[in-house]
Amino acid sequence: MPFQTLDANNSGDIYEIFNYANNVSDGIFMPLMLLVIWVVAFTGSISEDRPAFRSWIFAFFIVSILSVILSLMSFINPMYMYFSILMLALGLFWAKLATSQVV
Repeated sequence: MPFQTLDANNSGDIYEIFNYANNVSDGIFMPLMLLVIWVVAFTGSISEDRPAFRSWIFAFFIVSILSVILSLMSFINPMYMYFSILMLALGLFWAKLATSQVV
């Protein structure tokens, strides 16, 4: 079966273009976009001399918000949304351990 073609009739807005890209790539386009956004946010935060746990939390917070939106729009499998929220919770736990003081 040949790939669908993107023409003027089915590329009216950004939703249809992203939907086309996601369908042609068998649903891996949006998770890869989330990965790229995470890498940019994480490295950008690290380059500002922030601790690694704060950069982790910042990057996964951005990705978690985007993954909830993309999951509601049926661009990604909810598994990716749950994974990003779980990694955000792991980062919060890491921050708690990193800032705790031994008495």
